[in-house]
Amino acid sequence: MRFVMNIKKLFLLMSLLPIFTAPAFSAKIESRFGVCCHPVRNHEYPMHVKMFDGVKDCGIKIVRTDMDWGPIDAGGGFYDFVRFDEVFNNALDRGISLLGIMTGVRSSKEWAVNATEKWQNYLTATAAHFKGRVDDWEIINEVDWGDWLKVKYNNNNKELGAAYAKLLKAAYAAVKKGNPDSRVLYSGVALMNGPFIEETFKADPEIGKNFDVMNIHKYYGFELPEYALSDSMKKLKELMAKYNIDKPIWLTETGCNTAPLQQTVVKGIRMALEKLGIGINKDEIAVIFDESENYSSRMYTDWVSQAFPEIKRFKRIKLSEIENLDPKKVKAVLLQSRAIFPRKYLNALLSYIGEGGTIVSPDDIPLARDGILEENGKYMTKSYGNAGAEMLHFKVSTPWEREHNKDFSLPRDFTRGFEAGEGFEDLKPEGVYVSYVISDSLLQENDKMYPILVANHGGKKYILGALIKYDSVFKGNAIVFAPILKSNGSEEYQGKLLPRYMLTALATGVEKIFNYSYHSNGLVPDAEGHFGISRYDCSYKPAWYSYKTLIEMLGEKSKPVMTFDGNVVLTSWTRVEDGAKVWAVWKLPELKKVKVKFAVKGEIKEMKNWLGKNQRKPKGDSFERFLDSGPLYLVGPEALEITRL
Repeated sequence: MRFVMNIKKLFLLMSLLPIFTAPAFSAKIESRFGVCCHPVRNHEYPMHVKMFDGVKDCGIKIVRTDMDWGPIDAGGGFYDFVRFDEVFNNALDRGISLLGIMTGVRSSKEWAVNATEKWQNYLTATAAHFKGRVDDWEIINEVDWGDWLKVKYNNNNKELGAAYAKLLKAAYAAVKKGNPDSRVLYSGVALMNGPFIEETFKADPEIGKNFDVMNIHKYYGFELPEYALSDSMKKLKELMAKYNIDKPIWLTETGCNTAPLQQTVVKGIRMALEKLGIGINKDEIAVIFDESENYSSRMYTDWVSQAFPEIKRFKRIKLSEIENLDPKKVKAVLLQSRAIFPRKYLNALLSYIGEGGTIVSPDDIPLARDGILEENGKYMTKSYGNAGAEMLHFKVSTPWEREHNKDFSLPRDFTRGFEAGEGFEDLKPEGVYVSYVISDSLLQENDKMYPILVANHGGKKYILGALIKYDSVFKGNAIVFAPILKSNGSEEYQGKLLPRYMLTALATGVEKIFNYSYHSNGLVPDAEGHFGISRYDCSYKPAWYSYKTLIEMLGEKSKPVMTFDGNVVLTSWTRVEDGAKVWAVWKLPELKKVKVKFAVKGEIKEMKNWLGKNQRKPKGDSFERFLDSGPLYLVGPEALEITRL
């Protein structure tokens, strides 16, 4: 019987051995341009060859992907790499190197911390199997976030830090055992300036011996990378120096998603306006467009066009005009997404509602953030949390506020159990919503709240979207959907932002960059499914062309130098491949027009916009131009001076 069982194991082992031809070259990561995707997982596996063709055509040389412990560890000491071999060799044959993410959870009962020996065996077997094809390994993705922090360690960074320091030491030994030439990456941390990193450094004074590369993540929406990433990198470097850790820094996730406004919100807003008797096709709705304040109802996500695609012309107003709006003529004002509204115009907006006007806020806590355009053109936001909603006579409860409240345990996202509110029965709720819950506890006098969208959870109903009819100090209305859109911007905004955060990263000391992600794998409008630079069908978004252009302009070895003149950013480098001097210039505010004068020394051999489209080269050594928030590239000039006009 024992002999028979061993024969069975032998056949199982043989069935799991890879059948592959030698890849075109060794997979040691040399390039600095990467992208994240999930080609082995079921939702992307069927299209992984098409994806890799797009990655190659873009000029991207690295794919960061998952090496899931559960599917690999078949049990009984056997490891299944069949699909990984197929997928990875398809990448290698196209000249694409791979960065593998070693995961830390095999099942609900087996985590790296309580099955460490078994976990180490998986690390060793994986590193050994791919030796010479994959030599760079990340030890657990975002261990400072999600289930590790919030479930396994109950938000205790000190305990989690100590645990990860031990795991990293164990992982380093295990990976090096499988392949001594491997590079081991610290966990790609979600919060590069959070408390977790220092807790791991404190837990093991010799932790620097247990990883080869520091590994961080950073995402963007309305936050400016030129300031935010520079500040974050400065703090990270200071922390590493404090603990005598000198390691290269890789940015293995960075990006901006393009999730659309969810159709339930679109329909709910329209239905609420109709119930108020506000004519959608009449000149009764105003959008705000104010270059002087860098504010627009369409900014970042352009939710206005998503909600009202048939309306070609709205009444367009400036923020200063709200003070004199007649609610009988202009019955509704559409606010910007992401709850941004300049505080200095708040009283005028509240007066408009007080006199009978209606405001529409498509996502987040209404009026939660101030938008501040400083004299030098720098645009900043400041959060006021619930203060804006409270001025509108309601409150919003967020998942972050509830993390330590055991009596109010809602999921971070609502994905099912939706209901339409009374009077909105024709609405067919669907989608994914962050659990921002609206409360009517602050309604005054005869104010009434009419739920539009409700989530049914645990036998209780939670309001996600509502129409508020005021009959107190206010005589108007508010249409609000508190669950945040989770969209960082439109496809155009994503494309313009990509080269800016990548150039900033390289200028501040990042060695390699991985955009998250290549493919938008979501068919539902949640954020996670729309980070890709390609769409679900693998067609290219503007960001794909933007990334391709950046790679061509930068080359592999150049070091960008970034300078600021108020709201104008000038970045330059010498391309190592051909010795060409390259310049990139852009403005920071999205809306405010910025005109500059270029003084050029030397010939402009090439001039392209952020999409890679050739621009007409100016004659002479001086010319004027309005800047875009996406980079303008100039190749050739020995020197370049810019003067704001």
